Formats: sequence, structure tokens, C-alpha cells
Amino acid sequence: MAEERMQDMEAAIEVGTNSKTMLSSYTEFDLSEIHIAVKVVSAPEKKATSF
Repeated sequence: MAEERMQDMEAAIEVGTNSKTMLSSYTEFDLSEIHIAVKVVSAPEKKATSF
């Protein structure tokens, strides 16, 4: 079980590290711009997407 958990953690880190190349529209915001980030992900065209 511990080995499986470690593999899951490694896979999650890999996805997180390489997500910029995996996502078609990637935008990074500073924490001070959180209000802008919320507006971007709340845009009408984004509401149809569910994760």
C-alpha cells in the first residue's frame, strides 16, 4: 500500500510539474491578482467545463 501511495504522489507531482505544456490555455497569476484570476475562471465560456 505504501508503494502504491508513493507512486500516486510521484505521478501527481509529475502532472503538476508538466501541466503548463499539457494545458492549451495556461495563465499564471500572482497572489495579489487573485481577483483577476477569479474573473478569468468564472467567465461564461468556462462554466460549461467541469473537472
